[in-house]
Amino acid sequence: MPPSIKTYKIVTDKVVIRCYQAGDGAMLKKSIDESIHHLLPWMPWAKFEPETVDLKEDRVGFFRRKFLGHEDYAMGIFNLNETGLLGSTGLHTRLPGNALEVGYWVNVNQAGKGLCTHVVTALTKVGFEVEGLDNMVIKCEVDNTASRRVAEKCGYNLVGTQSNFSNPYDRLLRTMNIFEITRGQYFQNPVQLPIQVYDIEGLQIA
Repeated sequence: MPPSIKTYKIVTDKVVIRCYQAGDGAMLKKSIDESIHHLLPWMPWAKFEPETVDLKEDRVGFFRRKFLGHEDYAMGIFNLNETGLLGSTGLHTRLPGNALEVGYWVNVNQAGKGLCTHVVTALTKVGFEVEGLDNMVIKCEVDNTASRRVAEKCGYNLVGTQSNFSNPYDRLLRTMNIFEITRGQYFQNPVQLPIQVYDIEGLQIA
């Protein structure tokens, strides 16, 4: 069984990271449409863009059902008043045991501004300090130097590569770097980023 997380929304001094909800589809479409060429080299699903707002609403509903069913935890990255989608992230249930994989992409207008590092830092803090995970993993293509820098800045260590990696969007084979941080490694230098964490009822849990 994958970990069953309590976290529904994370608030930092820069962003809101939360479960997708009805009405987010238009913001998701706008952010992806602006960023298609930025995403295409690394996100296989981008080859099927653009989609309609209705399809994006369907996708948002799918993400939410998975989240509430504790099957997978896709989350949007929003500005502080939640009027714009800056990217998407998630704690993904692709690993055995008490572990989750962090995924992320950001809008092209946010690239190179430290947003990914900020978001992954917040998720890593939540993963270990709120959810009590044993380890967390980031996977990125070997040529994706920007994603590699994010993993390294957030304290993840390169532990190997995964060759012939395929995905549900195409049949292309890829080689992925695998970065990992364990609970023991994290607490040697825990994240100091101030955050507020809320459950689905809106109650602050951290």
